[in-house]
Amino acid sequence: MTAQRDFDRLLAAWLAADAPARAPHALAAAAIAGVARTGRRPAWRIPERWIPMRLSTRLVPVPRLAPILVIVVLLVVAVAAVIWIGSRPRVPLPFGPARPGVLAYESATHMITVSNVDGSGPKQLSTDGSMNSNPTWSRDGTRIAFFSVPNGGTSAQLVVVTADGAIRRVLSSGLETTPEGLPLVGGPYWAPDGSAIAYLRIRDQTEEIDVVSLDGSAPRVLVTGAPLGANPAWKPDGSALAYCGSPDGVRRAVYLVAVPGNSTPQQLSQALSGDLVCPDVAWSPDGRTLAYRRGTDDGPTGGIRVWLLDANGRNERRLTDSNAVEMNPLWSPNGDRIAFGRRVGQDRSNGAPTFQLVIVDPDGRNEVAINGIAALWYGSWAWSPDGHQLLVQTQDNDNYLVDAAGVKAPISVPSWGDWQRLAE
Repeated sequence: MTAQRDFDRLLAAWLAADAPARAPHALAAAAIAGVARTGRRPAWRIPERWIPMRLSTRLVPVPRLAPILVIVVLLVVAVAAVIWIGSRPRVPLPFGPARPGVLAYESATHMITVSNVDGSGPKQLSTDGSMNSNPTWSRDGTRIAFFSVPNGGTSAQLVVVTADGAIRRVLSSGLETTPEGLPLVGGPYWAPDGSAIAYLRIRDQTEEIDVVSLDGSAPRVLVTGAPLGANPAWKPDGSALAYCGSPDGVRRAVYLVAVPGNSTPQQLSQALSGDLVCPDVAWSPDGRTLAYRRGTDDGPTGGIRVWLLDANGRNERRLTDSNAVEMNPLWSPNGDRIAFGRRVGQDRSNGAPTFQLVIVDPDGRNEVAINGIAALWYGSWAWSPDGHQLLVQTQDNDNYLVDAAGVKAPISVPSWGDWQRLAE
């Protein structure tokens, strides 16, 4: 017990010695008086009175869901876009090789019909009782343009239908007809991008080149007074049309007119006398070169030949060294070959000239002449969209697929028409 009392005494002495100075006895009374003199704090200065307590409380960490939700939404949108794009039909570029589709042709009863090249799966697209002609596919293979005279009508229309025939539009009307009631017009000629169509109207033994846009605007005249057989051809970039023109009503030359036609046509080739002979104009797929016929018809071995010309009107040159009449040059889809007709005789029944199909490189080399079939009508040959074959029609009105390399035997097919281009 003595030890415990000694510890308590020593602890009390230590605390008394080290304790700070004691507060004055009047301190408490002074503090109470100061509080009484201080005014109350306004309520608006107390955040808890006007800010919800949940905003002034300490934030509690939560999982970061926002970035995850954003990623999920983006993935959903991407999948939907892929599905939507995949559901749209793919179309080929305006120029270059494409996958062959179906043929569009005029039937024996003047109905517009499509079928496979072997004749299978035929489908009629035009209206019963109308007189229709010249079905032509758009470059993207989605629409067909043709001329039509409605049943009981006296004038023709330019009509466009979708590939399945479901949607039909009349772009131009009041066009001329023959005494037999058929359309008396040339074309139609699709713009490369499918936005417009050019066509020919015969007026007083001359031709007028008109263009109509698919936006619904009225047709407009590009050229008046062109010679018969003006044969307009769209420049691959769609900016102009090349055609057969005449500076004086007698001579013929290749001309270029801008679209929409607010400038004077430009003469590109040398003008030569040719009576009714007019250039067959064809653009190379790259738009750098024109192929056309040039010369005068002075007999079976006349001076009409296929020539080439740069797009700027320079460097006119012969395609081949042949002395035979040559006509209707057509570039292959990839521009590495040119097919044309070389005159070999005349039709037995009416005396019209007949031709053999010839295929050469643009420099005139590697010539291939197609044999094994009867002579062809003028202009009755066309490249397949893939460039491997040509569709031809003989003087006997037989139709064939011929090998562009001249190796495989010709294949007989039921119809001649315009070949649809599809995406590869």
